[in-house]
Amino acid sequence: MKKATVGFLAGTGSAVIMGLSWYATKRISQISGAFIIDVLATRYLISGGVLLLLWVFGKIRLHFEKKDIVPLLGLSLLMPVLYNILEYTAISYISTAEIGMLCSLSTVVASLMGYLILKEPVGKAEAAFMVLAVSGVIFTNVFDFDVHDSSNIGRLLMLGCVLASSLNRILSRKLSSYKTVTEITAIMMWSAAVAFSGIAFGRHLLEGSMNEYVDFIREPRVYGYLIFLSIGCSLLGFWLNNVAIANLAMTQSSVLITISTIVAVVSGAILLQEPLKWYDYVGCFIILTGVTGCNITKSDPICDYRSAKGKEMK
Repeated sequence: MKKATVGFLAGTGSAVIMGLSWYATKRISQISGAFIIDVLATRYLISGGVLLLLWVFGKIRLHFEKKDIVPLLGLSLLMPVLYNILEYTAISYISTAEIGMLCSLSTVVASLMGYLILKEPVGKAEAAFMVLAVSGVIFTNVFDFDVHDSSNIGRLLMLGCVLASSLNRILSRKLSSYKTVTEITAIMMWSAAVAFSGIAFGRHLLEGSMNEYVDFIREPRVYGYLIFLSIGCSLLGFWLNNVAIANLAMTQSSVLITISTIVAVVSGAILLQEPLKWYDYVGCFIILTGVTGCNITKSDPICDYRSAKGKEMK
């Protein structure tokens, strides 16, 4: 199977899983009322524990050197640690549909970073579609904007998610040149497990509220959602995402993020009964058109004018 096909299938699978993760997260909060850090700690303890067992029993092979630790930890701090903190907090302020729409901007930001950092070409038409995608987000939020509305906090948090996700894709692409997808995923899971567990248990110890965490993990109605978030989303979802990044160009892997947007909008409207207004649908259409167009128009590049200018002068 060709690398492009492998990358496309992996990216599609990851996008569908990620799109459903917001639904699962909201359902856990609705059922148990659990503090968000408790959910994250449990999610990554399970996924990290599964990977550790697979390594100990020889089912997967991992090799790390001292020089690998700093870049891998930097990658992990961006995503899943910082990304999940921002994303899960944003869920308290805005709908899963809006989260999905804002997340689709990662495609545009990742493409711009690919141009600036990896020197990947950006064409004129591609740049125009980037502007269209951003205008879709502005269009959607203009109608709902209220200076005193707390939902603005959620939107700002999601813009932070977009930046963290885009930087993560750049670093992952660089690391995939000498580290395996499984090695990258393992460090991401273990780092997140340590970070979120430290925060969660530290909070409970300071407040003397460990019984709240015990009540949370003893609630059988959240088990299915936790298994999906830990094994399906954290373990399989991140692994598939890393496979896509390793096998596709930045713009090619980024376009698949739009699938998670569609899944998030549909799951929010149907499963969570979140109200959507006409401008939400119009804005979503504009965003998806811009993001998709951004990644299928690769002709007439306007990239790296400095190198081109240098060649002309020689």
